[in-house]
Amino acid sequence: MNGLEYLLDFLRSMNNDVRQSQLHYIILGSIKALMNNSDGRAHVLAHPTGITVIAQSLKTNNNKIKILTLEILGAVCLVPGGHKKVLNSMVHFQQFACERTRFQTVVMDLARSLDEDDSDSAALQVAVLSFLNALINYKAGEESLEFRLHLRYEFLMLGIQPIIARLRFLAIPQLIKHIEIFEFVRIEDEKEFTAQLNIMERVDYTNVINMASLLQKKTAYTPAYVNLVSLLYHCLLLPVGDPNYDKYWRLIDRMLLKYVPTKEEIETLRENLSEFDSFSRADKFMLEMSNVPRYDKRLKALSFTKTFNDRITEIRPAIEDITSSCHELLMSDKLRKLLEVILAFGNIMNRGLRGNAFGFKLSSLNRIIDTKSTTDNEMTLLHYLVQMLEAKFPDVLTLETDLPHINNACKVDLVELEKEFREIKRELANIKEELDYHKANPSDEESDNFVAAVEEFALHSAITVREMDHFFRDMKEQFFKALHYFGEDPKGKDQSPMKFFGVFSKFLKSLSEAHIHLITMRRKKEEEEKRKKDEEQRKVDTLKRRKARQQARLSLMASTSEGGGASDDLEGNLDELIARLQSGEPWNNYHGKKRNRRASSGSTLSKVWMQVSRERMDTPDGNGIQQDEVS
Repeated sequence: MNGLEYLLDFLRSMNNDVRQSQLHYIILGSIKALMNNSDGRAHVLAHPTGITVIAQSLKTNNNKIKILTLEILGAVCLVPGGHKKVLNSMVHFQQFACERTRFQTVVMDLARSLDEDDSDSAALQVAVLSFLNALINYKAGEESLEFRLHLRYEFLMLGIQPIIARLRFLAIPQLIKHIEIFEFVRIEDEKEFTAQLNIMERVDYTNVINMASLLQKKTAYTPAYVNLVSLLYHCLLLPVGDPNYDKYWRLIDRMLLKYVPTKEEIETLRENLSEFDSFSRADKFMLEMSNVPRYDKRLKALSFTKTFNDRITEIRPAIEDITSSCHELLMSDKLRKLLEVILAFGNIMNRGLRGNAFGFKLSSLNRIIDTKSTTDNEMTLLHYLVQMLEAKFPDVLTLETDLPHINNACKVDLVELEKEFREIKRELANIKEELDYHKANPSDEESDNFVAAVEEFALHSAITVREMDHFFRDMKEQFFKALHYFGEDPKGKDQSPMKFFGVFSKFLKSLSEAHIHLITMRRKKEEEEKRKKDEEQRKVDTLKRRKARQQARLSLMASTSEGGGASDDLEGNLDELIARLQSGEPWNNYHGKKRNRRASSGSTLSKVWMQVSRERMDTPDGNGIQQDEVS
């Protein structure tokens, strides 16, 4: 089946453009056609990385390709041995796509399909839900409630419930059917789970208070209660929102695997076997655990399988940030032009002293920020540099868009990164050693599934580590190349990504701040000039108004003197005057435009009010505001 290998190699080596193309769809369709034959399907399933490579096709913006990939994976779930391979492929895809958690891409695609005006959106929605239903309800999901709950919880934590609620309104029969399947099994599982917990209310997985209350009930009057209280107390002490502490929260999520009794603890328990009945549950459990051959190495191996993905997910972005930053620095024409201008500035300023230099050290780059003007304390050499760039090379001021990874790269501690990667490789070697031992010394216990549980993981993780090793070497090569390009000593003791990229990160930030400062200063100057101009105009307008009022008084006097000014006519004349005053007639020439504007404004306000009134009438309570919106 060399043809299969060629197809899989193509999918492995695609660039981003091909990943979105019709060719990708055709290759994937060829694999699907191959799997339509039982022999072909058997070869694909037997291939060590066949399903994982197919799953990588989910990383595309082409909905047709997503649909085809999900259709293939969903179908594989239903064939013997396929369900587990699909689950493993999603673990692999989490690393491949740098997802925070597995299935993130699938659920996010489902959410995006609701807002896309795409003829394939409905087909994608059906494909996603049918795939998720296959994962939840087949093989392990057929018999294990715990499996279904754990798997479904991953989808719930990714926010699938409100997405499903929106999908219902589409009223697509096929889609509704899959929604009903998903919801029916969920509801039945929750009933069974609440029955196991001996509680009446439904477990709200998104409500911390609800879950904490259930934990309290479950552990009450047991030795576990003290440990739960201790765990919660330590959680309270951990900061949140700080990336440096995220790993500790993840550690809590998997820390139960870390509790391995020491040899001394086991020996102490065995010496006191006569008092076994008085042992605590924890001590009894530790004693039972010690009866498992090589229990400590097994638990460490299982712990590694649990933490491997998270650790790789932490390392991969750091490697990519450094590698990408090196490439961006070397390829940026804007940066090259900026450094040329700075060198020219330095030569002009040092003419007769140290002029005609061919270059400068990166460490001196940020000194530009501290070089202040002798005439204006708010201005620095950096401000003058920005002014010159605005006039001559405005594109250079958008340099930050050329270097999107710099700010992350300057935060990477390369020493710690290498240390963590060495530790991962060491622990993987220990797993291989443990597997070799168990293969050479098979257990007599039929229920001993250690080899089956760890062997496939070891295969996939070894592939991942080899890829990461390649990325690591490439990253260091690119970093040394960048150091050399900018005149730095790659062998220098102080050379690190934090220092090297930190120079550029700080300068970019200062450049942006100086540009914003200049723009702000110009705006303030323009506003001051406008204020002065407006003040002059107000003075002119005041004089005009005074003249208009004088003219109005003369008009009033003339109208009052008409008719001889008799006292018996005074009341009538006054009414007429008042009417004229109220109509504004004396100021017709002066106020005509303003009166017209007010009339126009009033008409517009009336229209707006009528529209608001109609909208208020359309609300359930006729008040225009829902009761739960009032705060």
